[in-house]
Amino acid sequence: ELALMVLPFAKSDSKIRFLGNTQGEIDLSIDAIRVVTCRVVQLFGIDVSIRIVRRGCGDTAGGCVELSISALRQLRSVKLIERGKVKRIRGIAFSCRTAPDLPQRAATSAKGVLLNILPDVFVVTDVDKNSKGSGYGVILVAETTSKIAVIAQETIAEGRESAEEVGQRAAMLLLDQIAEGGCVDAHHQGLALLFMGVGPAEASTVRFGPLSATGVTMLTLLETFFGVKCAIKSTETEEGLPSATIVTCIGANLIN
Repeated sequence: ELALMVLPFAKSDSKIRFLGNTQGEIDLSIDAIRVVTCRVVQLFGIDVSIRIVRRGCGDTAGGCVELSISALRQLRSVKLIERGKVKRIRGIAFSCRTAPDLPQRAATSAKGVLLNILPDVFVVTDVDKNSKGSGYGVILVAETTSKIAVIAQETIAEGRESAEEVGQRAAMLLLDQIAEGGCVDAHHQGLALLFMGVGPAEASTVRFGPLSATGVTMLTLLETFFGVKCAIKSTETEEGLPSATIVTCIGANLIN
């Protein structure tokens, strides 16, 4: 995540190989970064791609991924206000050196929850037997009719948690993210706000859900270090759902 924030402002294009844990509860998994984070970054004009060489889970993880990202002179402004309706949900149930039925059971459980709401749900399994660590989990991604908003949620199996519980937890957390009403999910608020703040001296507007702790921190950092102040407006949503937050700012016009 840090590399995606910094490398667009390097002197030349970058290609880096990262070794370590590819799935975990603390940070975004490599699947979320590849499928969702890269899309958010590309909205600002940055060309980026990620290739998963091998997965790694747990304390003895031996995962490997390759990141390729282009350097550019200046980011572009964005306007993401209309989220549209969720039209399909896709997912990956991944595992590293576990019984192959565990990710399949988790995927089936997640689909069992989501198919009650949306007919277009598809979750594939990805089993890596060459990883040094072990573990499994589910990542789910919701795409909307606006073709811009992509919302993600992921879970990693914990302790005595069954595969069915892992899948159900992933599905319920995704529904919570969708209910928040943002074009950018809570995991990517900080990244989107950073690129808005250092972008061109033009208005950028993005619709978020309720601001997360990371989002609030980024707003403070932008004002402290770049002198960028953001206009924040809450919008009414359907009854019983959190109000969405529309953030607008004029970028600091950072040029590489």
